[in-house]
Amino acid sequence: ILGMDAPGRTTTYNNTYVTPKIQLEHAVEASISVAKFSNDSDSSRIFLQKARGSTASPSVVQINDTLGMIAFNGHNGTGFRNAAQIVAEVDGLPSTGGDDTDMPGRLIFKTTPNGTNVPVERMRITHNGQLSIGAAQPTFNSPQPLLNIEKTSTSTGPLVFLYNHQSANTASTCEIRVGQNYREANRIVFGRENN
Repeated sequence: ILGMDAPGRTTTYNNTYVTPKIQLEHAVEASISVAKFSNDSDSSRIFLQKARGSTASPSVVQINDTLGMIAFNGHNGTGFRNAAQIVAEVDGLPSTGGDDTDMPGRLIFKTTPNGTNVPVERMRITHNGQLSIGAAQPTFNSPQPLLNIEKTSTSTGPLVFLYNHQSANTASTCEIRVGQNYREANRIVFGRENN
């Protein structure tokens, strides 16, 4: 415990209670600063690492293993409950083909719906750069899209809303351009062109 005396304070993630090994608490300023001063482009770092096996004999992680998590919790009057997470997971087979530098990964962003205490996945970035919003696996995945947006709930409202906040007298559009470069792109135009 660093700061105020609250030994053994528990917290949660995914509705699981844990007692962190290091706790920093203070009534005015509870923060951590990591700084590096050097005449180069290098930076300070925070490492979240995972291995199977033991400390004496670590072994390779497996696909879907969680490598690290940042959990955002709030106190609801009873205890700290999980509101959101950023999770890193193994997104393939490590050391494929004998490559000991290989470690495919994905990032998953979760938020907790109102009335529950377990975060739900909202967005993921896969090892090959695919971005999926609203669904962990795209419904149409052959070929897999670089950007996939799906609405899995039955709530009303648009899937995507594009709005160019210009005055009524200004030529304004919302555009989606498809092509190899900006000038040669095919355009899907929403809104208004020049009057």
